Amino acid sequence: MKRPCFPISGLLAGLAAAQLTASAAVYFSNLNLVEKTAALKTAGYLVVPNALVVPALLSFKTALYGGLFYTLSIGIGLSLAASGAAWAWDRVGRRGRLGSILVILPWLAALVWLNGRGISALTAGLTLLTPPAAFGAAAWSLKRAAPRSWSELPAFLIPLALLAVIGTTLMTGPVFVDVRDYLLWPTRVGRGISDFYYRYTLYPAEAFKSLHQSSIKTARVSGTLDRSTRERIETALRQFDYLPIKGRSEVDLELALEGGSAVLKSDGREIAREPSARFLQKPGPILRSFSGSIDRHARLRRAVLYSIMIGLPLTLYVLVFCLVRAAVGLAAGGRTASVIAGTVCLAAGLALLIPVYQGRTAAWAGDDIARLLESGDWRARAAGLKAVTARNLDVSGFPVYRRLASDPNLAVRYYLADSLGGDHKAETEETIRAMLGDPEPNVVCMALKSLGRRGGRDAVRTIVDRIESEPHWYVQWYGYQALRRLGWTQNRSN
Repeated sequence: MKRPCFPISGLLAGLAAAQLTASAAVYFSNLNLVEKTAALKTAGYLVVPNALVVPALLSFKTALYGGLFYTLSIGIGLSLAASGAAWAWDRVGRRGRLGSILVILPWLAALVWLNGRGISALTAGLTLLTPPAAFGAAAWSLKRAAPRSWSELPAFLIPLALLAVIGTTLMTGPVFVDVRDYLLWPTRVGRGISDFYYRYTLYPAEAFKSLHQSSIKTARVSGTLDRSTRERIETALRQFDYLPIKGRSEVDLELALEGGSAVLKSDGREIAREPSARFLQKPGPILRSFSGSIDRHARLRRAVLYSIMIGLPLTLYVLVFCLVRAAVGLAAGGRTASVIAGTVCLAAGLALLIPVYQGRTAAWAGDDIARLLESGDWRARAAGLKAVTARNLDVSGFPVYRRLASDPNLAVRYYLADSLGGDHKAETEETIRAMLGDPEPNVVCMALKSLGRRGGRDAVRTIVDRIESEPHWYVQWYGYQALRRLGWTQNRSN
């Protein structure tokens, strides 16, 4: 049997290898996080994620869903590159020795580059397993498939080039936010995708973020210190969410005072040494430098971003093209089938890009914010609320804002909650607190953010109570950022 389109087998094999690797990495990262939060809770700190998230951290399902983040980003990027390499090795290099060398060298270069800041199981597993799986499956498929006519290539490339040009024009500004607002949130399926993302994205993110990006870090202060000096050092650490604990648990930072120096260690290795007085004066830059020095995943994060922006849309294009061409090819010639497949891909791509473009042009509606907020078009209402926030205006100056708190559109309520942090009036604080009960976690996140911007009566207590009782990790994370914005810091009696 002939294979209709070789990339599919290569992509599927590569994605399966990436999913297995990523799921295992997320699972063990989750276990480490359970141990860390348990140690911090025992020490008396406010922890994020809280105990309500522990069952999810221990669940294989969570690890599987979290692994999709890597599978559909770097997994796609590596699988697509390996499948393309298999095509060049088979069709151009004729499976010769020179072609094999030219395929292996880029793989080795990617392996070295991605792991160049330190080897981790996540990065090494993805780069060692995904490309060979994708390459092997694609090469096997190519061996069984009849060669394509070069005359079919324009039918594949021209629609792809057109979509790439149009898509590039939308790459300015908050492109991911716009895709969420204007492509996902308006439909039930899209909201389901968005909810899945926000529910499970923090689990894989925890596996490869730097210490500086983590909300809460563990620390241990060692050395012979008088009580006053120890308290000053621990206070300095807590200001940057490095939370000192006792015992033998593994910690993110061990700070040892040796003579007149503060020695910063990770896994028993000395990373930096600074004069103690300088550390106490400027702990922030020193801790940030420490985080950067032990960050093994900086290049992986960059590769994930590029894979999402380039690899994911390209893979979707390839899959749709191949499937449509295979289906049409049962009744039509190869060139005709390719033209129809390219046309379908172009139409589908435009159908996805147009809502994002139209949503952005809601900001074109002019500077009359009152008119925007009264508009029957939810995109205009959202644009008006964005303008209120951007200009730091008092949203209560627009009477319609009360009605927008119950607007049926998620994006409108989201941006209203974000706009409510710009003043300190009692009536808007009441609206913020009401929106903390919104059924959508994203709206609650913005309400917490606004509460953190403005403060108000018992704001800290309200946010702490919400963090401790909230089962959604993303909401907890926003609550913690709101606390920090209010100037709140951890202590052992939180």
